Amino acid sequence: MLIRGVKVKIYDASPEVYALWRKALTEEKLNEPKQIEFIHNILQNHKCKTLIDLGGGIGIHTGALAEKGYNVTLLDASSKALKIAKINYPSLDVVQSSFEKIKENRLFDAAICMWTTFPYILKEEGRKSFFGWIRKNVKKVVILDESNFYLLPPKFHQSYSASDGNREITITRDGTITNIGLRKSRYKSEIIDLNKKGKMIIEDEEILQFISIDKLKKYMGNGWTLNKIYGKYHTKSFYEKDKSPRIVTIFIRK
Repeated sequence: MLIRGVKVKIYDASPEVYALWRKALTEEKLNEPKQIEFIHNILQNHKCKTLIDLGGGIGIHTGALAEKGYNVTLLDASSKALKIAKINYPSLDVVQSSFEKIKENRLFDAAICMWTTFPYILKEEGRKSFFGWIRKNVKKVVILDESNFYLLPPKFHQSYSASDGNREITITRDGTITNIGLRKSRYKSEIIDLNKKGKMIIEDEEILQFISIDKLKKYMGNGWTLNKIYGKYHTKSFYEKDKSPRIVTIFIRK
């Protein structure tokens, strides 16, 4: 089952299994404190107090930013992801919605969309709706984060693994990416319960349409300026097309 190309079956597992699945992914290992500090620095620079995390999943960024004093809202299409978020952060304000049909009428100082989430929107109509909502409802700054897809090979096979002492997980990801940034992937996750000696296998699919910086500028429109482009979650690491692992664009309202 696909929702806008998003893998969803992993959310059917327990919060502990999902956390282990995330831990295994290379680009997310040990980065969360750095990511949160990176976001915090940008929000501070623009004097932001209210924030919406678009596609924030289980609230990794949102929960930590709320603890730093921001008034935060977490929006995600997955009810299971939001359930996990509420378990971890009971006071968190959550909204279930797809990117294409956001109905929140509130204004926010800032919006963040991390971990290559907005490329899950596969249709042009959906992207226009998503960015139209941002233009209307965000007052100061927008942070958009995606993988540097220019460095991805046309075909790939990757493996990841992790353990939390109770379980071990091995993830394999196979896929292709076209010259226009359309990536199709298949995930196979094998989770071994070390105490019960049981094994669970979860197979999922994912489709993403990466978006170039020039297209992002067009979607954001004339009311916004592309302020900075970072290549990592660090305000001194500026984007280099042939080297950087991320494309993190910072838009500010004119």
